Amino acid sequence: MQIPFFGGAKIGDKAPELVGITSWINSKSLTIEDLKGKVVIVDFWAFSCINCIRTLPYMKAWHETYSSYGLVIIGVNTPEFAFEKDPEKVEVAVKKFEISYPVAVDSNMKTWNAYESNCWPNKFLIDANGIICFNQKGEGHYKEFEGHIRELLQEKIQREKQKTLLENFSNPKNVVPVNPFLVWTPEIYLGYEFSRQELGNVEGFNPEEIVHYKLPKVIPSGKPCLQGEWKNNRDNMELISKEGKIVLKYTARAVNIVAGADKEVELEVLKDGKRLTEKDKGWDVKIIKGDPECFVRDYRMYSLIFDQDAGSHTIEIIVRDDTFKIFTFTFG
Repeated sequence: MQIPFFGGAKIGDKAPELVGITSWINSKSLTIEDLKGKVVIVDFWAFSCINCIRTLPYMKAWHETYSSYGLVIIGVNTPEFAFEKDPEKVEVAVKKFEISYPVAVDSNMKTWNAYESNCWPNKFLIDANGIICFNQKGEGHYKEFEGHIRELLQEKIQREKQKTLLENFSNPKNVVPVNPFLVWTPEIYLGYEFSRQELGNVEGFNPEEIVHYKLPKVIPSGKPCLQGEWKNNRDNMELISKEGKIVLKYTARAVNIVAGADKEVELEVLKDGKRLTEKDKGWDVKIIKGDPECFVRDYRMYSLIFDQDAGSHTIEIIVRDDTFKIFTFTFG
C-alpha cells in the first residue's frame, strides 16, 4: 500500500464528517458531530491489506483498554480492490478478525475523499471538540499514537472533573513484529492498472487481453513470472487455462497473496523447489499427514510462507483451476 508523506486532512483542521457510508457493522450510524465530547479514531483500512491487518491487534487493544473512558474507534473500510466494496464480505472479515468496535463500509470512497486519505492504513485522532490532533499514515509509531490517546482522554477526565485514573498502557495480543529493513521486495500489484513493476515475462501486461505466458529461462528477482494462459484484468490476473504457475524470487520473511476464486481451489506452494513444512508455512497452509494444503476461495489475503528468518528465496504457486484470480503479493 502506498505510504506518501503529504496530503490529506491536517492536524488542527476540523475533522470532516463521515459521509456516503454504505452500511455500518457493530453500531448504528455515527457522525463526528454526534461524537463531540468523545475522543475518536477514524481508521481507514481495507480488509485484504496486510499493513492494515498488522495494525488490528493495536486497534483492538486500544478499544478494550480505553472505550470505557470515552474513546470511540471507527474503522472505515475503504476498498482498494473491487471485491472489497461488498458489505457482506466486509462483515465476514470483521467477524474473522474479531473486531468489536464500529466499522463503516465506505464502498464509494466518499469519506476517504472527504479526508483526502491517500494510503492504507491511515489513522486520524480527533479530540472532544472535533479537531484532528494527530495523524499516522501506515504502520508503526503505536506507542506515540497511544500516548496522544491517553493525553486527550486525560484532558477529558480533568475537564469533566472525574476522579478516574487511566489504566496502564494497553497490551496488544498476537502481534507479528516486522523489520522493514529486512523486507527488500516491495509489494507487487498484478493487473495492468495497479502494476508498479514489470512482469518477468517478455509478454508483459496486455490490458484486457488473454495472453499465453511462458516462463523465462532465468527468473529475475522481484518480478513475477507467469506460465499458462492469463487474462490481464484491471486489478488482477485471471487464470484461463486449466493449469497455471507463478514464480517469484523475493527477499523477506513472509509471503502473502491477495486472491480468490469462484469455487474452492487448491494451490501447490513450493519454496526453493521444496514443499512447505511446519517451519516455513504460512497461516493459510495446513499440514495434513505430512502434506501441505492451501485452499483459496474467498477474496482476501492468504498467508503462504512465514519463515523463522528473512532471506532470499523463490516461491512457486501452481494452480489447477481456471477461476483463480491473483491481485497482489505482499511481504513481511
